[in-house]
Amino acid sequence: MIPRQRLRPTGALLILWALAYAAPATAADALAQDMKARLEKSDPALSVQIEGQDRLVLKKDGKNAGMMDLANLREICAKSTPAVCADQKQRRVDLQGQANALGRPPFLREALRLVVRPAGYGQAVERQLARVAQGGSASEQAKVRESAPMLRPLGPHFVMAWVQDFAQAMTPVSIAAMKESGLSTAELDRLGADNLRLEQVTPLKPLGKAPSVLSTEGNDYLSSILVDEAFWQRVAGPHAQEDVAVCLPARHELMVYVPALDASKGIDFPKMCAAMAQSAAPTFSDRVVRRANRQWLLN
Repeated sequence: MIPRQRLRPTGALLILWALAYAAPATAADALAQDMKARLEKSDPALSVQIEGQDRLVLKKDGKNAGMMDLANLREICAKSTPAVCADQKQRRVDLQGQANALGRPPFLREALRLVVRPAGYGQAVERQLARVAQGGSASEQAKVRESAPMLRPLGPHFVMAWVQDFAQAMTPVSIAAMKESGLSTAELDRLGADNLRLEQVTPLKPLGKAPSVLSTEGNDYLSSILVDEAFWQRVAGPHAQEDVAVCLPARHELMVYVPALDASKGIDFPKMCAAMAQSAAPTFSDRVVRRANRQWLLN
C-alpha cells in the first residue's frame, strides 16, 4: 500500500504477508536500524528483524506481520533533504500502523485504476516473493504467489497493473483479489480506464524557454498515458495528435518533446531525461518512449 502524497513510494516498497517466514539476520546500516527502532516504538507488540541492507521482516506473537523494503526510502534519503527523509520515514511507520489496523482492504470497483510501472517493479516483487516463499509448504507458497500484484508486460521496459486508490493508500490488485472480484482482465481494464476520467490533470506547459519541451506534474497516474488514449489526449491537449517523445523521470513528472517545434534540432531529449531521472527521488524511469502515427513505440 502506498501513502497518498505527491512523493509516493512504489507498490513494491511495502508488501504485507500473513505467512511464517524466517531467515538469519545480518548486520545492518543506520537507515535499517533507525526504521527498526521507529517501527518497534510505534507498536510495542511488534518485533522487527533486519535481513540484509534493505529488508525488514515484521513479527507479532512469533508470526509474520509484514515485510518492508527500504530501497526506495534509501534513494529518497540520499537525494533529498534531511527533513524530507524524516517525513518519508514517518509516513512508512504510519502506513504500517494503518495496514495492521485495517487489514486487507475491500475490493471496490470505483477505486480501481489502470497504471504503468517500470519493469524493475515486477522484478523486485518477484524477488520478494521468492524470499517469502522459500522453505514454506506447498499451500504457503501458493498463498504467496496469489498475494502478488497482477502484472502484465508492456514492451520490454514497463509492466501494466491495476491498483485500488483509497483515501489513505494505493494498493495493488493481487491475483487473489482479482479472483475474488469475479472480473476478467478486460473488465478490469475497462473499469480502470473509466475511473481515470475522475483524475484531474494539469495541462502541459513549456519547460523553460524551449518551446519543444513541455512538462506537467502532480498526478500519480501520468504513466497511464501509455495505455489509455483518452487519458493521453487530456494530458497532451493540442499536442495529442503529434509525433512526440516522452519520459517519466519521477512518477509524478511527465516530460514531452515535440520535434516539430524544435527548429534547430538542438534538444538532446534522452540526455535531458536521464539527467532528471538521476536526480529524481526516487527515480521512476529514464526510458524515452516515442509516439508516431498516434501509436506508442514501446520496443
